[in-house]
Amino acid sequence: MSLVFSSSDSEVIGRSVNLSKNECMKLSSEDLEEEYELKKCVHWIKENGYTKIALQFPDEMLINCTAVCMAIQKEVNCQVFVLADTSYGSCCVDEIAAEHVSADAIIHFGRSCLSSTSRLPVLYVFGKQPLDSFHAVEEFKKTFHDNESHVVLLYDVVYSHSAPQVYEELQKSYPNLLIGKLDITLSLLSQHGNSEQIMNNICSASVIRRCGRLINLPSDQVIDDYCIFYIGLETLSLKNFLVNFSKCRFCVYDPIRKNSRWFNIEGSRLLKRSYYLIECVKDARIIGILVGTLAVSNYRDIIDRLKTIIKLAGKKSYTLIMGKINPAKIANFPEIDVFVLVACGENSLIDSKEYYKPIVTPFEVELGCNKAREWTGDYISDFRELLPGSSAYADIVPVERKDFDVSLVTGRVRVLGSEDTDESQNDGTVAVRNDMLALSALHANSEFLLNRSWRGLEQKLGETPVAITTEGQKGIASRYEGEGQESS
Repeated sequence: MSLVFSSSDSEVIGRSVNLSKNECMKLSSEDLEEEYELKKCVHWIKENGYTKIALQFPDEMLINCTAVCMAIQKEVNCQVFVLADTSYGSCCVDEIAAEHVSADAIIHFGRSCLSSTSRLPVLYVFGKQPLDSFHAVEEFKKTFHDNESHVVLLYDVVYSHSAPQVYEELQKSYPNLLIGKLDITLSLLSQHGNSEQIMNNICSASVIRRCGRLINLPSDQVIDDYCIFYIGLETLSLKNFLVNFSKCRFCVYDPIRKNSRWFNIEGSRLLKRSYYLIECVKDARIIGILVGTLAVSNYRDIIDRLKTIIKLAGKKSYTLIMGKINPAKIANFPEIDVFVLVACGENSLIDSKEYYKPIVTPFEVELGCNKAREWTGDYISDFRELLPGSSAYADIVPVERKDFDVSLVTGRVRVLGSEDTDESQNDGTVAVRNDMLALSALHANSEFLLNRSWRGLEQKLGETPVAITTEGQKGIASRYEGEGQESS
């Protein structure tokens, strides 16, 4: 077994992990087979003839990674590598780390955002959290007394083993009940020849594809007319559903506490927060693009689109790659007014109250800088929906310089648009303006942040005399051999 780390050793050692009682237990051999679906993994490897497999575990499942690795190697003659750390969110498939060992495929364990991959085939093993199907059915009936109610059943991926049973039982009494099936088709595109044909089959007009779910909606219905019954805990997955289905009433069933409650107020709060962030984007003069994923397909396309939109809006942008973000890292760039995080739909929804500057999503940048994008009440957390070819795509329309606006945050008048969008007439410097909203001439040639980079110690090759090596102390740092003894 080999371990592959993507982050630095200091980040791995210094990371704090939140483990619940059910997640941090070391499992027996029987429970290991059930929880990690080892037979399914072995069959998948043999069927496709893979010789190098990367196993990706979230932090709370690493306690069982050795046992899982050995169990797979016992049944299959192949090399198995454990991805012991991810550069970004553990819900995303870490294809970059897998490519470091030239892996043929990845088995992803634990909760997943189901973001599409572009390099390697992926097998998802979500785990099986306990769910009392009978109690969930009874709680649903208590919530929706009318059997003709239009409801969509959604669930966290860790309950995918039991939630379909709940749907089958409820469908007997509720004819208008729909279910959001897991959208894992895109993870298998690299195994098939014609990916465009597969996409056309799953993206028909009557199928809603959102948040890693496929909802087969009747042609005469709209999703806003449905209530949503969600089975799961208050995780990032729930937050992602709340903002993407903001016009639907949400009832959340907690499988651990075995109770349910409405969450429409929470969804409203998130959207109000989004209004504020859009105003921050409009006020910003320098926007930092944080690369929060290297695995989700089309992440480079959205970065290029953001650069274009920001430039045509008369603002400057800097692209930053810093792995997992935290307030200390963000505070190193006080000149940047707003950060936009390019990540999967779940990890991009960050509550930035503890950060020095606001962190927004690509959709909020479009609303603030792209004149063709209008707020309709719908929210898009998946940045791929903003790219050409998607249903939510909008052309980039530059804002004219003569447009003026009033900031709802500061109350000041701001000038919109770029003063001169013709690159041939740009001398590479930022003109000094006399109004209070202008940039100063500190950022000439867009190299200001580059000059702040730390480039390491000065090597002075050939200038340092060669010293004779001597034998040093032996042992561990807390107690070297001979330490404390009086020297003769």
